[in-house]
Amino acid sequence: MEDVAPNLLFEPRRVAFELDRFELADGRLELTGRWFGVEGRRFMRPSLILGGDEGEVRLLADLADKPWAAENGEPWRAAFPCDGELDADDDAELTVAPDLTVELRVPDAARSRRDGRRRTSNPKPRADAEPKRDAQPKQDGRRSTPQPTVSAARQPVTQDRAQDEQSRALSSARAEIASLRERAEERGAELERLRTRFADELRDARQATAEAVQSREEAIAARRKAIESREIAQTTIEQALAARAKAKKAAERALAERGQALAQLEEALSQRDQALAQRDEAAVQRDEAAAQRDGAAKQRNEAVKDLQRVAGEGTELARANEQLRHQYEDTIGTRRAAMVMRNAAAPPSTDRWHARRLAVAIAVTSLLIVTLAVIIILSSH
Repeated sequence: MEDVAPNLLFEPRRVAFELDRFELADGRLELTGRWFGVEGRRFMRPSLILGGDEGEVRLLADLADKPWAAENGEPWRAAFPCDGELDADDDAELTVAPDLTVELRVPDAARSRRDGRRRTSNPKPRADAEPKRDAQPKQDGRRSTPQPTVSAARQPVTQDRAQDEQSRALSSARAEIASLRERAEERGAELERLRTRFADELRDARQATAEAVQSREEAIAARRKAIESREIAQTTIEQALAARAKAKKAAERALAERGQALAQLEEALSQRDQALAQRDEAAVQRDEAAAQRDGAAKQRNEAVKDLQRVAGEGTELARANEQLRHQYEDTIGTRRAAMVMRNAAAPPSTDRWHARRLAVAIAVTSLLIVTLAVIIILSSH
């Protein structure tokens, strides 16, 4: 590998390529280097044009190294399949974009083969080489012939020189014509090479444009999909937050209901305890009422007995009252008779006192009978 100076291509913004390695190995031209000043540039599939005496050969980079994006100062690599041999006189041009081409030097192996051929080959003689001219005759100080004889001898030499000049002029014209024809052929080949190159570059540019458009459409589709996914995710998050808030409210409501249920349970337990207490109290009252009922029944029985006894006594009192009434009536009758008799004589005061005492006894007996009747009625209720 030969260290070479960076191949520079000047544009509105300076772009430089520093070649690190360019050699033929295993049927592949392997190229490594570093790019500078390529920010924001998009590289297409690299192509390598090799030009020589036999024409141009265009090689495309192996897809195994795809993509060929370059970053400033970072190692960059491309490999080109190549089955033939290289010549040191070949021109090498690397194209990575429609407006970015770099000239390269051929690998060392081709240069060494060229030097070997130069050392072993013999130089070819020039077809238009001029023959040697005879030198002027040496002056030995003696004149062998007179002056006119010398002029006659020079005349054929002058004619030969004119013929030689014409031959040289004709050869020069033919060589110039051949050179012009060769240059025209070279220009035609150059134009054909440029036409092929520009056609390839145009095709690559169109392909790169199509790829860029496709990449842009894919990026737009991906962006739209990402936006839709983000919107879906945002909607899902909002729904989840709403569901969470709803669940939180339901949990709070459930907790409140649980608290109410616990309060109601506690109240029910309290009411149950109160009911049990009331039941116990009612049982006690029931027992007391039963006892009172039994006592009342007993008292009623006793009152009935008393009533029966009082009724008997009342009957007896009624009888006594009747007897007393009869006695009273008898007494009144007697008294009246006595009064009549007394009035006739002198009325004594003792009969009047007995009459009063009898009236008081009757009144007291009636009062006792009424009192006993009231007591019996109240006891029965």
